[in-house]
Amino acid sequence: MSHAKSITAFVCRVGRLRTQHLRTWDCGQVRQKSTIINGLLKKNNSVPLKPIEPTKTLPPVLRGVRLQQERFPDCVLLTKVGGFYELYFQQAEEVAPLLNLRVSQRRTSLMPVSMAGFPAAKLDRYLKILVQDMNLCVALSEEIPKAPDDFSTSNLYNRVVTRVISPGTLIDESFISPGESNFILSIATDESLGDIQPETLVGLTWLDLSTGEFYVKDSSVQELAGDIERISPREVLLDTRFKDEKARDLLFSDVNTKGLYFSYTDPEVWEINQWRKFLDRPLSIDFLEDLKPVELQSGSHLLQYVSNRLMNSKTTIQHPIRYSPRENMVIGACALRSLEIRHSFQEGRIQGTLLHAINRTVTHSGARLLVQRLCSPSTNVRVINERLDLVEAFVQNPSARIQITELLKKTSDSERLLQRSVLGRGSAQDFLGLASTFHLTMEIKTLLRSMNTNPSLVRLTEALNTHEDLCQRISNTIDEEALYKRQEQDLEAKGEVVEDLELDSSIAAPVPKTKSRKSKSSLESVKNAFLNNLSDIWIVKPSTSPALLKEHEQLKTLYKAVEKLQSKITSTVGDNVTLRRSPSKMYFVYIKSQNKALKSKFVKTFQDATVFNTTLSTANYHLPSWSCLGLEIEATKTRISQLEAQTLMDLQTDVLKQMSSIRESAKLLNELDISTSLASLALEGKWVRPIVNNSCVHKVIQGRHPIVEKALQQKMVSFTANDCYVGKPSRIWLITGPNMAGKSTFLRQNALIAILAQMGSFVPASFAEIGVIDQIFSRVGSADNLSQHKSTFMEEMMESAFILKNATPRSFVIMDEVGRGTTTKEGIAIGYGCLEHLRTINKSRVLFATHSHELATLVKDEKEIECYCTDLIVNEDDTFVFDHRVRKGVNRNSHGLRVAALAGVPLEAIKTAKSILKREG
Repeated sequence: MSHAKSITAFVCRVGRLRTQHLRTWDCGQVRQKSTIINGLLKKNNSVPLKPIEPTKTLPPVLRGVRLQQERFPDCVLLTKVGGFYELYFQQAEEVAPLLNLRVSQRRTSLMPVSMAGFPAAKLDRYLKILVQDMNLCVALSEEIPKAPDDFSTSNLYNRVVTRVISPGTLIDESFISPGESNFILSIATDESLGDIQPETLVGLTWLDLSTGEFYVKDSSVQELAGDIERISPREVLLDTRFKDEKARDLLFSDVNTKGLYFSYTDPEVWEINQWRKFLDRPLSIDFLEDLKPVELQSGSHLLQYVSNRLMNSKTTIQHPIRYSPRENMVIGACALRSLEIRHSFQEGRIQGTLLHAINRTVTHSGARLLVQRLCSPSTNVRVINERLDLVEAFVQNPSARIQITELLKKTSDSERLLQRSVLGRGSAQDFLGLASTFHLTMEIKTLLRSMNTNPSLVRLTEALNTHEDLCQRISNTIDEEALYKRQEQDLEAKGEVVEDLELDSSIAAPVPKTKSRKSKSSLESVKNAFLNNLSDIWIVKPSTSPALLKEHEQLKTLYKAVEKLQSKITSTVGDNVTLRRSPSKMYFVYIKSQNKALKSKFVKTFQDATVFNTTLSTANYHLPSWSCLGLEIEATKTRISQLEAQTLMDLQTDVLKQMSSIRESAKLLNELDISTSLASLALEGKWVRPIVNNSCVHKVIQGRHPIVEKALQQKMVSFTANDCYVGKPSRIWLITGPNMAGKSTFLRQNALIAILAQMGSFVPASFAEIGVIDQIFSRVGSADNLSQHKSTFMEEMMESAFILKNATPRSFVIMDEVGRGTTTKEGIAIGYGCLEHLRTINKSRVLFATHSHELATLVKDEKEIECYCTDLIVNEDDTFVFDHRVRKGVNRNSHGLRVAALAGVPLEAIKTAKSILKREG
């Protein structure tokens, strides 16, 4: 770049503009002075150059916007300007149309600036669209009143970004999903990009900022798909090395990244003591001993990122919980999808999933816990049976269960209410929600004590803290009725503001300054200002403290003095004289009358009154006694507001002192919600308590598929129940039979029954004994993954390879149609190879479905493998029905042509197929 161009760029920087905007800038003066500068350069004059300030610059607000956009380049910047949040420059052009906002041009001396905006009262609505629906990051630039001695600009406010909102850092936004966790997941590895392999160790930490839940886990690249499917994060945090798509693909080679929102942070690792400032209690010795370097790296990235997003405000989260495969059943990504645990095959909807089929919870926090247990069932026999004990207690006590369920419905989401207080965002409404929940907890505890209970329920009951003292403290402090009145008042005011602001189609269009509209608005504000003073709503009860009670008594005395003064004026002069207060806090007496004698009488009666504004029909007077009263009222109200704020802060301190106990009680209420809901489900579906032990047995009698059965019940069709017994001596069932006869359903239902049993639920069967399963593997149903250049057959082989490499004797494996994507002989060979590996090396419990009945011949002498089949029943008229019963034996006829005809394949094609089949023998 030449010296002249360098100086021109410098001039642009002085004008707080990027170089690329130079072409839209009338730089006449710059060009003129550049000629002089070039002359100096030609003469090699060594005189230092003085920076040249352009005469035309952006207004202060827009200069600030430009700087904030440069500081937060990955965010949509929403700038608060009066009653609006506004978008500017290129962001207005790109984002506003997506929000259905009109883009206008604001003229400046420098250049026209694109802008758009919406009323501040509708912030949550647009945040939902931007953050939740569009997966964008939003920076909120708020108006902060300037210090009295700050005369840097004529503006009354500084605009500062107070928070950056991304999909994974939601706290208390109204659109946050109440029944789902809102996790941000951090993934870290210390391997260089070129050394990343499927076995590469990665550290995972994930956090729900709205509840403070914090988890840690070590994993590997090949396990990431299952981890992400189970955690279901709203945002994934990586170090900046993975900004490159090719580098990211190395880490996510097996992960479906569709719908994931990625953020990036510089790879800086803290010492573990730097975590402590974020945690609600010191790190335990056990946790510190088990923490791996990649987990420390991942957690450090996460805590740094969250702190930056909250602009370094105080952030307190719970002690990290280690997610251990030793304590939880591992359900891989393929199994979670094929078993439809939380998302169905139909566009990821919840309808048609196991979660939808069993969810009877009545609290949001209970629903969140149910999802976690479904995706991560326990492997601890003691824990499982304690959960089953709770469910059984409520099955045996339906009356208590119904009463407790009704009480739980009325409780608040204590976990999220408490976390708002922890983050300094608590409100009086949150405190009332906690108090109400404490009161309901007392009633629940009384009911629990009245039950004939088992030891598990006794332990839960005794651990349930009702926080009676704190409940009483909140009730004695906050005036609930006044709070609701204030909320109604605020809603009405917000509605009026929005309605008024929306009179114009765009904020860029100036408001017509018609005299009638302005004068009417001013008149109404003057007329109603003092009347509102007499109907103040205070949400802290005066009896809370002697100081507050004293100020309220003083305010009452002052209001009585005002009434007395108004009465004196009215009795002396008449009803046409009123006490008023203007928006500028000027107290005055207003007389509406053309009667000069009336005005003279007022002046004679109140000799210290001075007129300051008169018209033909009105007059305004300063009256010292009224001004003194008004100012004293304002001062008293200010003191009351300050005392209320301090009282609420003290109350928040009291709440936070019992933070751990409140969280523990909230978790116990969640436990009750799940237990009572599963008891309702068991009674509704006639489910039974499973026997769960440390054997390697999977014995189910008259088992049913919980999702399919529910769908059939809606059609008034009964489900065909089946038995299953895999363990010793036969660990593997080889199942043959036609399509549509229920092989895949049978495979899935047994996996689902195991998941239900180990999460602590009764199961859809007449009897079930489940030896604890460490992992569930599923190779059922695949499709092309074109984005990763993988065919259906390749996907199936990769899934099969993962199973054969990772299944253990405690694993439960379901495999369907392995080897179908190649020639018949190769398919049979692949299927047999998988069976042999599972039999001799993995030694897992296996349900293996196939159309290749030749496999049955190959394994007939293996005692660990038994053959079972489904069939169809052919009637005399050649019609047929599917027989969904699973019976012992081999079905050597897959009835493919009958199923093809049922599907509507033309008769000519069926006849041709039959002739070929007959000819080939």
